[in-house]
Amino acid sequence: MNTAERLTRALTDPAPPHDVRGIDLSRISDEELGDLLPVAYGLGRAATPTATWARFAVEGAGCSRRSSRGRSP
Repeated sequence: MNTAERLTRALTDPAPPHDVRGIDLSRISDEELGDLLPVAYGLGRAATPTATWARFAVEGAGCSRRSSRGRSP
């Protein structure tokens, strides 16, 4: 299971099998990150702690990549 798949599972599975804290998001492509962002933004209030962590990590990676390419947030 690759990094993007692990993050998707963390965002969508109520009992994800992998701990994704500390995962290196620089290993996922811009396309994979683009696929993960709608999933992350779509989390509701009942998200698990793992899903919440994954959401903030994905959102942070999106912001970082956008600003590193000279685009405003």
